Amino acid sequence: MSKQFTKALLVEDDQFKEAAILEFLQTDFRYIEVEVRRSLTSAITLIKNENVDYIFLDMSLPTFDVSVNESGGRPNGFGGWDLMRYLDAKKIQSNVIVVTQFETFELNDQNLTIDTLKIIFSEKYKKIFKGIVKYDSISNLWKTELKRLIENVSK
Repeated sequence: MSKQFTKALLVEDDQFKEAAILEFLQTDFRYIEVEVRRSLTSAITLIKNENVDYIFLDMSLPTFDVSVNESGGRPNGFGGWDLMRYLDAKKIQSNVIVVTQFETFELNDQNLTIDTLKIIFSEKYKKIFKGIVKYDSISNLWKTELKRLIENVSK
């Protein structure tokens, strides 16, 4: 059975993680056409102009693209959360899968685990949030979990 081409957005500022995710998607999901953005602002700009079926989203993102002339703006440990807030506010229906290499996130002097974020996102963003994948450059477990989440959305 051939799949219809699907548009996806990968929002990731780490080049090595980006390359690993792209390689995985191009190998296992050839029908997914992926655009890459490296900051919250550039991701929002793309989303304003194009419909995307999937968003593979890093949690920690710079505000702006980092370049020779741009530092990326203030660091944002919850840039991914900000993007989900934007999608929710604008009622944009994309399937969001968070792919992060961190196990905990600090918010207001509290450490939030991946499992805690999963509960929060599942409640706040029921229509768009599909899961969190713990990325690890040494293990391939993240690929199994990402594949499972994509296949669940495709059903």
